[in-house]
Amino acid sequence: MVAVTTNGAAAAEGGMTPLAAAPAKMRPEAVSGPFPVPAEALASPLSPAEAEALARRLNDQEIVRHLRGHVQVTARGIVEVGLKEIMPFHLGGMESGAVNGAAIFAMLDCALAGAGLVQFQGERCATMEMAVKIMRPVLPQGVRVIGYAIARARNITFARADLFDVRGKVRVTATGIVTRI
Repeated sequence: MVAVTTNGAAAAEGGMTPLAAAPAKMRPEAVSGPFPVPAEALASPLSPAEAEALARRLNDQEIVRHLRGHVQVTARGIVEVGLKEIMPFHLGGMESGAVNGAAIFAMLDCALAGAGLVQFQGERCATMEMAVKIMRPVLPQGVRVIGYAIARARNITFARADLFDVRGKVRVTATGIVTRI
């Protein structure tokens, strides 16, 4: 679960931990745009500057930094998560060279929680439920996840995330519920 406070700190076991600023240049080659906005995606309440600030907060998260990931948030409320580089700890799914479940689930969770953060305009929230369907092995080239909100109630957002391969084919889908906390 990714929980983010309004001051940019991440909720960790045992309390709140402040995070250091992300490096200035983090545009990975694996994350590429533009990408189409899904018809079911909710509109974003964020301005372009607020979307950029939210992306910086997400990139500051310990799990994103550990994964060597990168997050972008568009002014239209789409959250894109990619890996800056593939490391040995990303691999090993089914004793192969495929991306492992831990990396896949972390990227999906970040995209779902990010979609909730967009809808709650940066207020603290967390993924409370996630359903994942892995349709094909995820090869370690050009991995990216696109997440967006599909419905919203007062304190919860329903979100969807799709993991794409380098050819733009969906390999994994996830749906989730993100709650304001």
